[in-house]
Amino acid sequence: MNIKGKKIALVLGGGGALAAFEVGVIRWMKENNAHIVGCYGTSAGALNSALLSQDNYEGLEALWGSFSENNSFFKQWPLGIFQSYWKRAALNPAPLYKLIEKYTDPSKILKSGIRFGAIMTNMSLGTKESYILSKENLPEFKRVLEASSAVQSIFPPVQIKDYLYGDGGLTENVPLELAKNDVSNSKANSFVVVSCSKVLDPILPANANYFRYLIRTIDILLNDRERSGLDKLDSDTILIEPGKESGFFSILDTRQESIQKLINLGYDRAKTLFQSS
Repeated sequence: MNIKGKKIALVLGGGGALAAFEVGVIRWMKENNAHIVGCYGTSAGALNSALLSQDNYEGLEALWGSFSENNSFFKQWPLGIFQSYWKRAALNPAPLYKLIEKYTDPSKILKSGIRFGAIMTNMSLGTKESYILSKENLPEFKRVLEASSAVQSIFPPVQIKDYLYGDGGLTENVPLELAKNDVSNSKANSFVVVSCSKVLDPILPANANYFRYLIRTIDILLNDRERSGLDKLDSDTILIEPGKESGFFSILDTRQESIQKLINLGYDRAKTLFQSS
């Protein structure tokens, strides 16, 4: 796909720390003056989409550059497993919420003119719900980001009005349908879909603890749903994902060494695909 003259809707899948791959793709697109008219994401992809919709690429780089092994959005509860029981989640979401508060501003998205959308899962009803930012629903924006990123059993569900919401990846990990349904507003004529599921570590050790087993269960579920929706794409859509040679990473690995490798992988993959099409 030649991006020159295209109005692009960017679709970013979930994947925890693997979403650093998306940052590399975005870096290449920004360097090559891609005209992005809409950003639609799920989970960590929703957070990336929010910053890009604010036209704040520098903030996106700063966010991912701030992570380290001891500073990430994956933190255990102060009281460990005992607190996890009554909080309905393995991890404390406070660090994630602080990142959302620090780096995102829905009013800037509305001013930028770039459409923003995210997917959540209504855990109360068992249904997929989509969100497109508008003046009317602006107060719900940050709760939506929290909900879309609330990986089931890892982070606690988020209450919005009368319902509990969780990770949008459970129902649509790559929100291409949402982007296409918003075409009348975004005026997009091309779709760039970024998936990072292929860099998941394919092996679960026989001695894996409960937490790693839980993460692996979620990986398999999300990957299966994601692949089923990406098998057949229209001619106006390009899929960017890691190649087989990329190696494997963990969705929980926020070491800068791993994050920078993923960003570079995303950049190189975008460069290869766009320049060859």
